[in-house]
Amino acid sequence: MPPRLVSLGMLVFWSVAASALLVRDVLPDLLVGPPPDMRDIAQADDTKGPTRWNLMVPDPESDGPDDLTAVGQAVTETKRQRDGHVRFESVVTLDAGALLDRTPLESAGNERLEIRSVIGVDSAGNLNVLRSSVRIEGDETELLVLEGHVASDEIVITARGPLLIFGKRTFTFPYQARGMVQNSLSPLERIPGLHVGQRWESRVVSPLTGRVETVHVEVTNRNVMIPWQDSLVPTYLVVTRMRGLTARTWARASDGLVIRQEVPLMIVNLVMERVPAAPESLGNRSGNIPGGR
Repeated sequence: MPPRLVSLGMLVFWSVAASALLVRDVLPDLLVGPPPDMRDIAQADDTKGPTRWNLMVPDPESDGPDDLTAVGQAVTETKRQRDGHVRFESVVTLDAGALLDRTPLESAGNERLEIRSVIGVDSAGNLNVLRSSVRIEGDETELLVLEGHVASDEIVITARGPLLIFGKRTFTFPYQARGMVQNSLSPLERIPGLHVGQRWESRVVSPLTGRVETVHVEVTNRNVMIPWQDSLVPTYLVVTRMRGLTARTWARASDGLVIRQEVPLMIVNLVMERVPAAPESLGNRSGNIPGGR
């Protein structure tokens, strides 16, 4: 039997090691709370009618990082159904020439792309519908289509359309109940319950490339001040990391309302900023996305 002092030393060492593991692996989740999931997102949004977003990129005529030029608009809407299912719908229009101006992908044409997307979840917050399509505005031909559904514990995605060099292809990703699934061109209306230190994994659909990526998301800062509605608004900064690239989302600290999102798109950063609703129009907003189906 080891001497009493050796036994005491071993007990102290075990206690310190166990405490370190507790602080590293358990306490962070207890202190910051669980990260948001699709059910939280679906239940949190109480926006009435569609929300509009300005789409901008850095001005090629300026060296200032805050000088932006408009390249399109997004319209998003959360639609609730009687059976408890929720649909996140969006219509994005992009000036392809302006988006890629002065880049190696610059185009001489004046085409405007139209991207229509829907992500649906059931009453439990599980994915049941995923579809995104790209076309030239005014043309019914779908250039690229992504369609997905959940089978067992996987998301099954099918990509098709003339923009795909290798033709139709299908791929799968692991799926956990209520797991986050997002569209890179469709900002979430609201992200509730944010706290610095929260981390989660998400699937991001990129409708312009036909890719679905697994990304790692972290809430890194609180009370980051950004200008909006003629004032400075305190926000949480949510950072998304993917393949060496970083996307950023600013959600209002008081209620999680998403105000701005910055997404690396091709070789430019696309900024999506919420357009404040005019007070006099709040009671007159329709329940349909313009041009929606």
